[in-house]
Amino acid sequence: AATKGSVKKVRRYPITLIKTNAEDIAQNASIEASSNSDYKELVMNKNLTDGWESAADDTQPYLQYYFKNGAYMNAVMLVEMGDKVSSYKIEVSDDGRTWKEVSTGATLGDGVKNVIKFAQVNTKYIRASFTPNSGETVKIASFEV
Repeated sequence: AATKGSVKKVRRYPITLIKTNAEDIAQNASIEASSNSDYKELVMNKNLTDGWESAADDTQPYLQYYFKNGAYMNAVMLVEMGDKVSSYKIEVSDDGRTWKEVSTGATLGDGVKNVIKFAQVNTKYIRASFTPNSGETVKIASFEV
């Protein structure tokens, strides 16, 4: 126990912060959605209380970014609202027609900031595709690159 006038030594532990990019490069890209495209920009606003929701009849929901001059990237961050995604995949393309899968995963989880890493690519398009749970829609609060 420390006595009056003595100094108690405090251990300090380093904290490692993971930053996928110096900035969210998606802010300089155009975005497209498989359905309900009027709300697609909500995934870019970093406000995790609203987002894009797929249409009820959208059986293959996705969000994708287009970078006119291409961009280097090695990770994305996805945040789901609700817990309705049973699986996802991240794909890249140089022409928007032929896609290469760079990552896949299972559920995202309600409000969880999922940093999804993959080998660095230089690409013009990046797409996050979702498989919803049966009878559900998908609601994404954030899609950052």
